[in-house]
Amino acid sequence: MVLTRDDIATLQDDNPKLERLIARHKAWWALEPVERPLVTVGRYPPLQPSGRTYYVTLDALPGPDEAIASLERHFAERGVVAGDVFRAAGPVGFPPMSEVIMGCRCKVDAATTTFWLEPLPGGWEQAKSITHDTGREWVEALLRQMRRIAEWADGRYPIGVMSTRGIVDTFSAMLGHQRMIEVLLDEPDEAKRVLDVCTDNLIAMHTAYWEALPKFRGGTFASGLYVPGSVVFFNVDAACLFSREMYDEFFLPRDRRLCEAFEYALTHTHSVSHHHWDGWLTIPNLRIQTVIDPVGPTFDELLPGMRRVQAQRSFLLRPTDEYVFDAMTKLSPRGLYVDVYYPW
Repeated sequence: MVLTRDDIATLQDDNPKLERLIARHKAWWALEPVERPLVTVGRYPPLQPSGRTYYVTLDALPGPDEAIASLERHFAERGVVAGDVFRAAGPVGFPPMSEVIMGCRCKVDAATTTFWLEPLPGGWEQAKSITHDTGREWVEALLRQMRRIAEWADGRYPIGVMSTRGIVDTFSAMLGHQRMIEVLLDEPDEAKRVLDVCTDNLIAMHTAYWEALPKFRGGTFASGLYVPGSVVFFNVDAACLFSREMYDEFFLPRDRRLCEAFEYALTHTHSVSHHHWDGWLTIPNLRIQTVIDPVGPTFDELLPGMRRVQAQRSFLLRPTDEYVFDAMTKLSPRGLYVDVYYPW
């Protein structure tokens, strides 16, 4: 059963296909035996020039009517399902929130529609001054739009959690890669204190977002998955910069604390960070999403580690097209979600 936009119009449908799909997602989280994995295929839209370079500010965020009009177009054009997963949406027009609430400025360049984060203008001294109130105005704006979206969605459409940067990516964005590493080596105790405050702020933001989020049967959506409870979804791209030992000292304890604040957790990683898989597996409620990079270990080189992950936890794999057949035939379908993407 691979679903199309015509199979499920809204989540309010009395539809056996919807019931079967939700059951498959619950089986994924529970690591139950299944006949085949969850599969979806997608392509990132090409970059389009924005026409001007500007910084994203609170005053320039879309109003609720504009945000809802954008979501209505999204679901009208694409539907609520894509293969075996849901097309979940969320707030419109917001920059990457983990970095912005810490004080990073976000710029949109004239040549592209992507967000570019700038390090804190005050560098490490500014990072040391971050408090639990830093960035609160951004969180409040996010929640205002989310509450209006929840009212509009009214259980009809999948509105999901944010995919945000985790603590290692947030810290890297705040300082830049090189300065981050210098700080960790030169001032480890102060770095840990700042990391703890940042982790507190991420937990508070995600908790407030979850409370404002429209629930679907007591759960929500993350990375296309129906989640039968509260969930956090965070990225750890910069983990590849660190040895297992250094990551375990500075970042893994904060990953664990972020995950412990929710019933379920999902982290986005890259295959160049496969040496951290065993560390993340020590967090009981965390599932790993891994992108197989164009450079780095091959599928067969990663295979023993992927099988080790699968033996303990559900696994979300994003292979390029050359590895799709391998993913479908060399890995167990139990707890496997294959998200085929074409980014280039």
